[in-house]
Amino acid sequence: MIFLFFLLASSIFWLLQALNKEYVAKITYPVQYSGFPKGKVLTNKLPDHLILKVKAHGFTLLGYKINPAIEPITISVNTYISDSKSTAEGMQFPILTKDFKGRIIRQISSEIELVDILPDTIRFHFTDIISKNVFVKPDIKSSFEKQYKQKGKYQIKPYQITAKGPRAVLDTIDFAVTEFRELTNLNKTTVIDLALKKIKGVSLSPETITLTVPVEKFTEGSMIIPIEVKNLPDSLQLSTFPGEITVSYLIGLEDYDKVESSDFRAIVDYKSINNNLGNKLRVKIVKHPSNASSIKFHPKSVEYIVEK
Repeated sequence: MIFLFFLLASSIFWLLQALNKEYVAKITYPVQYSGFPKGKVLTNKLPDHLILKVKAHGFTLLGYKINPAIEPITISVNTYISDSKSTAEGMQFPILTKDFKGRIIRQISSEIELVDILPDTIRFHFTDIISKNVFVKPDIKSSFEKQYKQKGKYQIKPYQITAKGPRAVLDTIDFAVTEFRELTNLNKTTVIDLALKKIKGVSLSPETITLTVPVEKFTEGSMIIPIEVKNLPDSLQLSTFPGEITVSYLIGLEDYDKVESSDFRAIVDYKSINNNLGNKLRVKIVKHPSNASSIKFHPKSVEYIVEK
């Protein structure tokens, strides 16, 4: 027990002697920025603290470490713009941290000697903010109930937005993309608001667009279409067997009665005779209504006779 008492006493005595000595140490000092120039954007990262190289007794340094109790130093950037120079990339200027030595000394303990400040220079790189209009690209996936389909293209409002930021960034942007959204089992025209994905260093206006997915109920239609002959010399006649095909398609109910046989065109090409095996020509659909989908036809190929 006596041994432990003397061991503790000697340890405390040694600690008091050590803390009474003078040391050189490094401490962090917070820094903030205000008064950035209007119409410009910062393109480099600024330090959020300074490293102070100081000299003080151990007791003083220990007290500071336990309770620093200092206010961050605030740098008013606009104050130093007069020292800036223009470059191809924008505007640049340095600030020497030794200029803040007096302000820092007033904040820290008078028993601490300020030896040095790191970094010795804070550099600011600014570039002009420009704007340009870019198209909106929706990122959605949609599925529909049975016998329903999308009618035409998405409707986007606004279909263009304004992007503002550094020229170097805007030059790489061709469109703004929305946040992903999945729409399932649609059976009517649907209107939703979609937020635009954020782009680092760029502001978008507006930040949200309205997307309309037009939906219609569809039915199956069919038509009998005559076959035309393409590239046939005037001195020849070509007859196909059969002379017509049956076309089936999907169409919206509203447009079902508006479809006519003249909206379709089916052909065989005389020039392809030498490329065909046997006595048949392949049939192609070269015209169909834009609002018809899932188009199928039969037969796919027909026999023919050429006469002079």
